[in-house]
Amino acid sequence: MSEPAELALPAPTIAVALELPVYGVKVTVGVPAGAKLLNVWRTGPSGTVAYVRTAYQRAVTGPTSAIAHDFEAPFGVPLVYTAQVTLADGSQASQVSAAPFTLEPPDDYPWLNDLMRPTNAGEVVVEAFAPQEYDVPAGVHRILERRTPIVSSDFAHTPTAELVLVTLDEAARERVRNTLGNGRPVLLRTLPEQGVGNIYLAITGWSEARVSRVAQYAERRFTIETVQVDRPDPRLYAPVAPTSYADVKATYATYAALKAAVASYDELMFNFATAGAQVLAVPWPPADL
Repeated sequence: MSEPAELALPAPTIAVALELPVYGVKVTVGVPAGAKLLNVWRTGPSGTVAYVRTAYQRAVTGPTSAIAHDFEAPFGVPLVYTAQVTLADGSQASQVSAAPFTLEPPDDYPWLNDLMRPTNAGEVVVEAFAPQEYDVPAGVHRILERRTPIVSSDFAHTPTAELVLVTLDEAARERVRNTLGNGRPVLLRTLPEQGVGNIYLAITGWSEARVSRVAQYAERRFTIETVQVDRPDPRLYAPVAPTSYADVKATYATYAALKAAVASYDELMFNFATAGAQVLAVPWPPADL
């Protein structure tokens, strides 16, 4: 007698929406019964696959609803989000893609993103981002009685550049200061017509100065030494949920009130309406000592 055929894993469902105030993308996945692992990724016009950090090899137990937060989605280009569920051993997989979604920023200003702490993301005024200098490793060998040298060279490295930002108020200054000081690569997001798009930058040094010589004005100019790097591996960097236990206590009087207002743990921890301000993992020295 033959063994019964194994039932196929049902396809998940997917819904994509704008996530405010961080201008990211919120992907809600309906995980079917039997699924144990979830992956969500997006592709843009280049066709390159970018896994969403909060839903990479994520353990799930279907049926359930899971939310993926993409805080790095590029502006102004059509993005196709795909959700895939698998069994624990990977023997079966099923996936679904959403209709193309274009993330539009509130205006034309670039955004600087902290990959670890999403509440540090925000608009900045870019004063300069040039020149971008491309180093080419090369050996030049000049030969006697030969006019031209023999040159051995490699492909060009990603560029280094000086990025100059201006912040207009104290809140923006603190966001940029915390983002640059977190010891991780940062993301500069711009509209495609600004000639940059999404670019990941490692910070090798930076300075901060007042725009005005009058001390009471809040504007600051940040001059940042950068080098372009690959998008950091989602297995190494995942955003920290912005909501803390103190935020929960301050928002909900009782556990019953919390359960009545919040459908899942994910909605609780990534609720930007109730989350407090985030700072460095290692705080700056206080100014009131």
